[in-house]
Amino acid sequence: IGPKTSAAVLSFSTLRMPALPVDSHHHRVAQRLGLIGPRIDVGPSHAILRAQLPADWSAQDLYDNHEILMLHGQQVCHHRRPACGRCVLVDLCPSAALAAREP
Repeated sequence: IGPKTSAAVLSFSTLRMPALPVDSHHHRVAQRLGLIGPRIDVGPSHAILRAQLPADWSAQDLYDNHEILMLHGQQVCHHRRPACGRCVLVDLCPSAALAAREP
């Protein structure tokens, strides 16, 4: 079992333990926002992203963070063609600034 599955089991099951699952959508949004480096794989990103969040966050807080970033990646920050024009984070996103400069 990898970091994503173990975090998901801890967070989503009846255990409700504080764990931050990071799927491909969450990972992509985090990379584009500059929260993790461009060469950081999904596996190591769990610990890096978790360390950036408040230590006292509950299991529900961590789940909410994951769900918000995952849904943002699914609905706005698409893999191939992100919809930066619809993004509420566009002013904070280094990737959106780069995309705006491309011809």
